[in-house]
Amino acid sequence: MKEKSFLSTIFICLVLSCISLNAQKIDNIPSVCLNHVYIYLDTVTYNNLFNSSFLCDTVGNCGAHAVKTTDQEYSGKYLLGDEGYLEFFPTDENDSIPSGAIGLGFIIFRSGDIWKILNEWQKHTTQTIWIDTTFVDSNGIKESIYYSIGIIPKDTTEDMPVWVWLMEYTPEHMKKAGFSDSDLKEEITWGTYYRQLHKSNPFMKLLKGITSVKISVGSDRIDFLQEIMEGFGLKKTGSTFSNKHVNITCDIKPDPVWKIQTVTFELKQYIPYRKLIISDNLLLELEGKYAVFTFK
Repeated sequence: MKEKSFLSTIFICLVLSCISLNAQKIDNIPSVCLNHVYIYLDTVTYNNLFNSSFLCDTVGNCGAHAVKTTDQEYSGKYLLGDEGYLEFFPTDENDSIPSGAIGLGFIIFRSGDIWKILNEWQKHTTQTIWIDTTFVDSNGIKESIYYSIGIIPKDTTEDMPVWVWLMEYTPEHMKKAGFSDSDLKEEITWGTYYRQLHKSNPFMKLLKGITSVKISVGSDRIDFLQEIMEGFGLKKTGSTFSNKHVNITCDIKPDPVWKIQTVTFELKQYIPYRKLIISDNLLLELEGKYAVFTFK
């Protein structure tokens, strides 16, 4: 009995040690937040998006924009908050991307932190890490805008209607926006960057930043998503990945499905309950300090 007790004690110590090392690994990773979510919508929902004056005048900034880089060109509708935004695209009958497909765009707070995360990630991941720099053509001059990193699943034969990545604006772009070398040593939120870049006034509408997202995830892809989330420093509790800024909750399905269910924003002030039906497939509810977009 003493031997069994002794071995049990060793096993418990080893387990606790592994937990401690894993927690320390995540705690050493610079903090990130969920900057934006892109979502593919059915045609009716996409067309109805900004028909509500309440949504565009009170909830957030609404707009349609075209983006052109040296590698791609696309257009969509944007709903901006103070520290995060939603990006919407319509589904196309000729496109293999279904309604509800999503992308999760995380961002760092301090210049250079993306490389710290990359270096730590490379020590532990079993997947292939991709690294990219996005450029634009500025009056005939190729200009870098941001870095991004993510991982490629081992099984690349299956089309996955979701992307998850981490981005950081380049020092050159940040300086062009008006930040100094000393500024870049400090934490800079996306909202601070955006207002500095556009020389805009303080954000006065309701939406602040994205606090949580719920998505459907195929059971065969949850390990892949876990490797991404933990690589970004989020801790797993049950089927939720979280840090102090955001929760990513997974509704695990037997089918290989990736689909948005809800996106929750923090609000800048308390408001009474209000419901906005955008279409049969999109509902917005606001109450207290939160706004929840529910996708069907």
